[in-house]
Amino acid sequence: MRAGNIILAIVLLCLPAALAADSAVASRPDSTPPPTPHMLEIRAALDDGDRAISALRARLSPTASRAETTELKRRIARAKLESEAALLRIQASWARTEGREDLARRFESEAVAVLAPRPRDAAAAARRGPAH
Repeated sequence: MRAGNIILAIVLLCLPAALAADSAVASRPDSTPPPTPHMLEIRAALDDGDRAISALRARLSPTASRAETTELKRRIARAKLESEAALLRIQASWARTEGREDLARRFESEAVAVLAPRPRDAAAAARRGPAH
């Protein structure tokens, strides 16, 4: 037998087994475990944050005044911070559920710190006056 015929014979002999193996892999259920309730909660919070930010970005317009654009950008930045704080609060809740109170307090304190105005921001807010 020539080399070409030998290769063809090997392919023909192995092909049914290879196809059967491929179909077994294709018919096997997904081996990825389902997301945990904790992960589902995090995904929901991320989706909420993304929707809020997208809605604000959609309102940005080249025809908007400088003040309107600045206000929308400020609100977008705030929405990002609120999303981050929401994730930290979820982590705190789950840490508490697992009996890790010290870790829960740290997450909660970080959530508060994320939303707290920095000194420069606080001074600017004081110059602007009360929030609307």
